[in-house]
Amino acid sequence: MHNTTVLLIEVGALLLGLSILGRLAIRIRVSPIPLYLLAGLVFGKGGYVNEAQRKLVVADDGASAYSRGHADGYQYGGGVEFTLHDKFSAVPGGVYVSAQYVRSQFDNHTADNHAMGGIGFRFR
Repeated sequence: MHNTTVLLIEVGALLLGLSILGRLAIRIRVSPIPLYLLAGLVFGKGGYVNEAQRKLVVADDGASAYSRGHADGYQYGGGVEFTLHDKFSAVPGGVYVSAQYVRSQFDNHTADNHAMGGIGFRFR
């Protein structure tokens, strides 16, 4: 499947999930915003990316060397962030946990996938 097709399917699935959550909120006669927040702070990211890359080049005689270059492309991804104080009163108010996934697709048909998780503290 073409990468643009996969991206559009993922965005469509996200919008479908949010609309189902909104429909549920309307059915139980509440604003959908608290349900979105209960699920966590959902965020998306995307944009231009440039990466230094190296490629292994092997000659016919078996000698090898690395070729260096740059590749342009785009990246997209998303994640979720939870403030722990809302769920556990013993945790200080500025502590949060997060998880995100980012995919970078380059014009030379290479890609990077990153899944990251973290714990942070917000200073007020």
